Amino acid sequence: MGDNRQRRKTVRALLEPCSEATLITTSIARPLGASLKRVNVSISGAAGSPMEAARVRTRLYLHDIMRAMQLLVEAYGLQRIGIVTPSHTLPTNAVPQFADIKLADPEPYNVRPIEVILWADIYNQLVLPGIIQRDGNVAPCTIFGWILTGSISYQGPALTLAAVHCTTTTLELPNTVY
Repeated sequence: MGDNRQRRKTVRALLEPCSEATLITTSIARPLGASLKRVNVSISGAAGSPMEAARVRTRLYLHDIMRAMQLLVEAYGLQRIGIVTPSHTLPTNAVPQFADIKLADPEPYNVRPIEVILWADIYNQLVLPGIIQRDGNVAPCTIFGWILTGSISYQGPALTLAAVHCTTTTLELPNTVY
């Protein structure tokens, strides 16, 4: 994430084709000097259970590393999103069948919080032609690189699945004032 002074931040994002809004943690937007417009929007999670109210809205750019472009999106700010993925640190060889491709998340095995949820309205702008299916897993190509979906078998504690379609992306603020 950044602004016209080239302030940027790479974040862990969740591509969520069922979400009705793009969400961002305010701890990402504020340090970059994002222009935050006051709003009061109730945000619900699974089965309509309330998460928290979004108090701010901002605009930012997603960086398309595959085509060297930017995608302007509007996001609602939350104190926290509350999704951590994966639930346990995984061995770096947990998905050896995808070792030959550039993953969107360079550290998919490390436990980290989701800082941005990208919503359904821009999902079709994020996914590019190309899909790889190997050993029960699927890797669609996106503007951020390849994302992994499916289950992972490994020797270790039982996993609680929190999210799929994880990626990292660089966000940047638009030049226009909101």
